[in-house]
Amino acid sequence: MRNRITISAAISLACLLLLCSCSSTGNGFANLFSGSPQVSSETLAAEYYDIANAYYDLKKYDKAIEYYEKTQDLLPEENLTITYNLARIYAIQNRWSESEEYYSRIFELDQNNTTIGMPYAYVLAKQGKTMEASALYRGFYERNPVDKKLLANFILVLLELDEDEEATELFEELKTLDEESDEVRRVTDAFKKKEDERIAAAQAAAESEESEESEID
Repeated sequence: MRNRITISAAISLACLLLLCSCSSTGNGFANLFSGSPQVSSETLAAEYYDIANAYYDLKKYDKAIEYYEKTQDLLPEENLTITYNLARIYAIQNRWSESEEYYSRIFELDQNNTTIGMPYAYVLAKQGKTMEASALYRGFYERNPVDKKLLANFILVLLELDEDEEATELFEELKTLDEESDEVRRVTDAFKKKEDERIAAAQAAAESEESEESEID
């Protein structure tokens, strides 16, 4: 119930803003629904943008996407803030390919921006594009070797690529930054999981070999 009231309040606020902005143009409110060009697309886009942000804050992501797209449709060129917000929303929803599409568009404009590049690399990794993700993480790591989150993500990608030796070396570096950090715990768990999987695979192979030998006997 509280969620519904909060959503209702957010939409009511957005509608109130829309009414206020239209009232400043005299018959703007009537013109909005009559299709008159007196209400500018920029004004309407601003109102849609406010509604999109309200839905985003309420974690109503599908509605936020709808209104961000409505906003973008009214603008003469791509708004990079909207593109970034859509990339983040799709990542939150685990819609990796759509997130990649939006991240890639803004990353191409500023390939040194880790705020964009790191989540973009993460989205690539989540789709199994580990070589591309590793290349991005390596570049960021070389420019900023003390970023714990970046380094941890780079190590995890290296483990996926079976680059265990380099991953181990970088893990030692990560531990010198802060041995009690969440990043160290996360990477420790990843190493343990991989070792458990290796042991399980070896056991399964041994059992399969024994089974084949018994059948021959």
